[in-house]
Formats: sequence, structure tokens, C-alpha cells
Amino acid sequence: MKRLLEIYNTHPQWILCSATINNPKSFAEKLIGEQIELVDKDGSPSGPKKVVLWDLPYDDLNNEYRSGNIESQYLFKCHLERRIQTIMFTTSRKLAELHTSWARSELIKLKDRIVLIELDLVRRIGERLKVD
Repeated sequence: MKRLLEIYNTHPQWILCSATINNPKSFAEKLIGEQIELVDKDGSPSGPKKVVLWDLPYDDLNNEYRSGNIESQYLFKCHLERRIQTIMFTTSRKLAELHTSWARSELIKLKDRIVLIELDLVRRIGERLKVD
């Protein structure tokens, strides 16, 4: 892309955004091949946020902890029923698709508001560039 820009003698201002990369400055510099200035302060208005840390319940009958997938699905469903804006992170795309499907089937009235967003693209690009 940069070679094409050079042909037309164009020098754009690059604006790159990410909410999920560990080292965005290094990643962006490797991506565009230039030094960049990192802007990491957010002055936009936002509402209150709550973070839930959930310890899996222990099932005394089976002598094991309950499934993290079942517990997270339960929490997700409870929050959506109460109209609490919720984001669920999963360890794989398949699991994200399953949670989306389960939630849509259990919450028929809200099924059109439950959205699967794939953020795996950022991880794949980062692996290609081998960013620390």
C-alpha cells in the first residue's frame, strides 16, 4: 500500500485503533513501518462499569467444580434477561459460536440483539508479524 501511496505522492496520517492488543505501539510500527505516537488516554464519556470475578461453584455430589462453560452461559443469560449490557470472552471461536447459539435459543425475545463479533483477526495478524 505504501508503494502505491508513493506513486501518487500521498502521505496519509495513519490512525490505528485497538482495544485488545498488549503492545499496540510496537504492533502499529511493524504494521506500517513508521514510528508512531501512542494515544492511550480516553476522554470520552462513559457510564459505570462492573467487573464480575466468578469462582466456579463446587459440586459436592460429584466432587468436582461445575463447568466454566455452563457457569458463564448462566451468567450471560442472567445479565441479558436484566438488560445489562454484557460482553463474553471465550477461548475459541467455536465456543463463542456455541454460547451465541445457546443464548439465542434460550432468550427468544432478545435473539436479534445477541451478536457474535470475531476478534480473532487481531491475534492472527499479530502472529504473522511476531510482535512481542
